Amino acid sequence: APPPPPPPLPSPPPSCKSIAQLASETSSLSTLLAAVEAADPALLAQLSDPDSTLTLFAPTDAAFAALGDLTGVLSDRPLLTSLLRKHLLGSVVPAQTALSLSSASVATLAAEDVLVDGSTGSVLVSPTVVGGASTVVTADVQACNGVVHVVDEVLALAALVPPPSPPPPPPASPPLPSPLPVEAPASSFPASSFSLSVGGDARRQRALDSLDIDAVEEAVRSSFANIFGGSAPPSTWRMRLEDRGGREVRVAVLQAEGGPTAEEVTAAARDPAFLAGVEAELGVEVSFNEPPVTTMVAWAAL
Repeated sequence: APPPPPPPLPSPPPSCKSIAQLASETSSLSTLLAAVEAADPALLAQLSDPDSTLTLFAPTDAAFAALGDLTGVLSDRPLLTSLLRKHLLGSVVPAQTALSLSSASVATLAAEDVLVDGSTGSVLVSPTVVGGASTVVTADVQACNGVVHVVDEVLALAALVPPPSPPPPPPASPPLPSPLPVEAPASSFPASSFSLSVGGDARRQRALDSLDIDAVEEAVRSSFANIFGGSAPPSTWRMRLEDRGGREVRVAVLQAEGGPTAEEVTAAARDPAFLAGVEAELGVEVSFNEPPVTTMVAWAAL
């Protein structure tokens, strides 16, 4: 019988791929690979070195496209090299470890820190060029010299971090309520206005100078009470007096409902009996002075 065939040779172990090789074989990382090739050659050598222990946050082509025209960055080798090193950690940090961090500062090979936060259940890394944080969309792609986490935004050097957005303007203050209109006195509340002039000698003038305006008001009310009564006596009227100087006191009266009309009050103020009553109360000579129409209108609005 023929001898049995020899057993098949064992398959060779799969070759270990470096981070650089993984990037070259991943179509969504073609812009990252082009950037690495345009940077300092030492960076590509480090990513290819099987003895390295690295973590790469690898931005996708879409993340680079969000930055617009990259010609200026790709032509500035020192800036480009520093920017790419901002995506590299000098140790292997698997996703499980990153998820245990809460806004932790982690050193990068660009001599600047990134913030790694896993408290939300996703791994977020910041700062980014466009603002906000990048998110790990594919985690733990194993290489023989480290691990790759694919992210959706390009991380930023400190000099490239966008300034914070200005705070929103404070809400506009609500408009002030319109003042309530001042209603003119109703027809049942007629108003009148007049002034009293003081005559007589200097002695009597000095007596007026020493009078309190409230005493003049009481004298006016008392003298009106001798003329009017009924359901709306003068004690219930609204009254305003102003010492105008020059021996003149202006009087404005707003009668209560049911009282005399404005014409009746003004006529009573002209009555010698009214003036005599005021003189008796104050001890000075008093005369009625008809005010201009404009004065009457102004004083009628108490």
